Amino acid sequence: MGFIEQINKRNIDFSQEICSIESLMSERKQYYSGVGDYGSFTIYAIMERLFRSWELRGTFISLDQMKAKMGIDSILCRCAYLDENGSIASPDIIGYNGDASEDDYTFYTEFIYNILYCIDEARKRTSQHTINLSLILESAQAIEITIKQNIAYILDRLGLRWFFSEQGFEWKIVKKDFIVEVSAAIAGAYEKNLSENIILYTHSKIHGNLVEKNKILFLLAKHFEKEVISNLKKHSYNDLLSDIGFLANNCDVRHCVEDNRKVGRERQEENYDILFKLYLSAIIINDYIKTKPFVNKLKSEIANTKKVVPT
Repeated sequence: MGFIEQINKRNIDFSQEICSIESLMSERKQYYSGVGDYGSFTIYAIMERLFRSWELRGTFISLDQMKAKMGIDSILCRCAYLDENGSIASPDIIGYNGDASEDDYTFYTEFIYNILYCIDEARKRTSQHTINLSLILESAQAIEITIKQNIAYILDRLGLRWFFSEQGFEWKIVKKDFIVEVSAAIAGAYEKNLSENIILYTHSKIHGNLVEKNKILFLLAKHFEKEVISNLKKHSYNDLLSDIGFLANNCDVRHCVEDNRKVGRERQEENYDILFKLYLSAIIINDYIKTKPFVNKLKSEIANTKKVVPT
């Protein structure tokens, strides 16, 4: 087996991957030399300077507080990056025998990626910063690229990809499969609220959250009734309409039932997911119906062209 094959086939150690990124964020220093000043900063230290203006900080007053309260420090403890006292573990221990999960990794990397996005956005506003802060931001680019490359490599192996939510102004990780790609494709054709919710339905953190899934299905139901159902009726897609009506009533999408005693939570979520796919199917078919007159016109034009006999 070749060198590259061995790299690509090795098992993913989520603890080691998180520790590698965390060391780049908190230990690797970026050096700069400014006007009457020189020094070094870590990526976290740079973010701390930008923290108060970060849209995603909520009511946290520091990055350290956010890391502790949001569970990032707990993940770092599970990775054996931090010891039981919250201090960085010794180099020979870091990352070894950690038990971080895939969920830990995706949660942590969403946190990191949004920090890097904030820094990148700040870099675009250099005219608003002091010369030294601009130099500090520029000095961080090389290490940011390494972190993003590492994350992209692991996400690709996990069948995941990034999605930017303009609703929350944040980056999220979603599955990279057929249904997601279809969702992304059709989402672009509709208003932002509906578009983003179609994508967010596939977000890994929404799994098991029946309340959030119900909210999205309710939006799709309203769009379906307003924009889709009449067109499908005209073209006799009766079976699809019947199935959607049956499931919508069974799921009671207008009144969220988080714990349906008749079927149980797992079955309820399965029904939600099937209804979601049916709504997407209806939207795609509706787009096809709208496009068909153009295709028919094109067919007619080509047929007429072939009938013309050259003189």
